[in-house]
Amino acid sequence: MKRKWIPSVFCAALLTGISLIACAVAQDDPPSPVTIETVGSARLPHTLELPGTITARRSSALSVEVDGLVAEVLVDEGDLVSEGQPMLRLRATPAQLTLDSARAELARAEAHTRLAALREQRNAELRAAQMVPEESYDVAIAELRQSEAELAGARARLALAQDRLERHLVRAPFAGVVSEKRTEAGAWVRAGEIVATLEELDTVRVRFALPQIHYAKVGNGTSVSFRSDALPAEKFTAPVTTKVRVGSSSARTFPVLVDIANPEGHLAPGMSVDVTVQLSDPLEATTHPTVSADSIVHRPDGSELIWRVAENGDATTVQPDRKAERWWH
Repeated sequence: MKRKWIPSVFCAALLTGISLIACAVAQDDPPSPVTIETVGSARLPHTLELPGTITARRSSALSVEVDGLVAEVLVDEGDLVSEGQPMLRLRATPAQLTLDSARAELARAEAHTRLAALREQRNAELRAAQMVPEESYDVAIAELRQSEAELAGARARLALAQDRLERHLVRAPFAGVVSEKRTEAGAWVRAGEIVATLEELDTVRVRFALPQIHYAKVGNGTSVSFRSDALPAEKFTAPVTTKVRVGSSSARTFPVLVDIANPEGHLAPGMSVDVTVQLSDPLEATTHPTVSADSIVHRPDGSELIWRVAENGDATTVQPDRKAERWWH
């Protein structure tokens, strides 16, 4: 490191070419020492900045499976629910009565089957002792088979009645937040009618549009980082989950999806984010001149510059170099 004395100069930074300089003197102050440094270089990765949106990885419009009267809505908008939690209940008295009848029918079928089995066993013993004709045994066998078939039918009707009763209750298919509620108690709803919307929160999805010019440079596993105005102090990083291989013919862009765990719920569907995509690995990065941050002079009008040292024999001069702004912009 060498030092030179340069009077009547106010500067703070660096120069292109061979060296850079940092100094600070006023017009009438005595000369101050100047530190001259050599401009460096570094291989910088090729990145792309794009706008993105946080969406739910899973979003479900929940509907009822049967017609019915809403007896009770068990959640409200904004509620967090767990997987399998009841969300809405239809009036189910007729379905419950049908289930009770099916259970009684099953009990009757089971009794008939037990009785038919006993008859078959006794006829088999008497047949072995040649105390009953062959025809009596055949009848006992037929009655047993008939009772067993009736029993199977009764079990199926009971299962059907249980399923129909269960369909009067809407449950959460996964854990999430209720983003919309579309009905209230007392309303009549038909099968297939949407009654609520559920959004997953434990894992959210960042979605952004990739210009086709960069299509080949991004794939599953490509590193992506993003920030949100809602959390300015935090930076999130995750690999690309999916690059959708069908794009927009009008915009010439392709959707890219990045799933990221959100256990604390800091990220919410609907937030906007600034996405930075790593387009190439460090081995493919290009070499750029580098300067220290302290070498850049920030002017009141918002512009920036650096100072360049020029040596011609014994004379040393410094000049502002605005062209070098492209190094850091």
